[in-house]
Amino acid sequence: MLRLLSSFYARVLLTEVKRRGGCETELFESARMSSIDVYAKQWMTYAEFNRLLTAAIALLRDNTLGLLLAARSIPAALGELGTTALAQPSVFDALRVLTEFSRVQAGSVNILMRRTPNTLALRFHADLDLGDMGPFHQEVYVATVQHMVEAIVGRSLSDAQYRFAFPEPEYVQEYKTIFHSPCVFDTTVTEVVLPVYWLKER
Repeated sequence: MLRLLSSFYARVLLTEVKRRGGCETELFESARMSSIDVYAKQWMTYAEFNRLLTAAIALLRDNTLGLLLAARSIPAALGELGTTALAQPSVFDALRVLTEFSRVQAGSVNILMRRTPNTLALRFHADLDLGDMGPFHQEVYVATVQHMVEAIVGRSLSDAQYRFAFPEPEYVQEYKTIFHSPCVFDTTVTEVVLPVYWLKER
């Protein structure tokens, strides 16, 4: 099975590095990559992206780059998957598309639905070791769901709960600039828990 993700996120990183006056050549050397790996290819491996993200964090001395990527994780970043999800008649149908086709597009990422009488939880699971970069990927996953719901209904998703399977980060105060619902840390799984009434929204 392919373990690939869109080069879109790498391009976001490079744009931010250049915006802050960082040296792109130094970044590529540190990540053991070239510009071709980012600009000429639609997909890259998780290992390549994680090397680039690690190098960017070190170069900019900024651990909040995961939130930068989370802020950019709009449905359009998902390509055909995002377009198909947005074309659905309700939030539930859009999230079902996201769930059913996430593994097809991302290769190593599962998004699983868990339904109770009052909630719907979207649980994230990667079948490869993301190492120290795991929290950054989880931030992007959660933000992707938030952006998808908000794009469909046209208002803020403020009454969900975002559960992260890692300790509260030192930059937690920055979460309020990205995430619109309460966040909980050190949970057993990373998931977005939606009140069930959102599922009929359109």
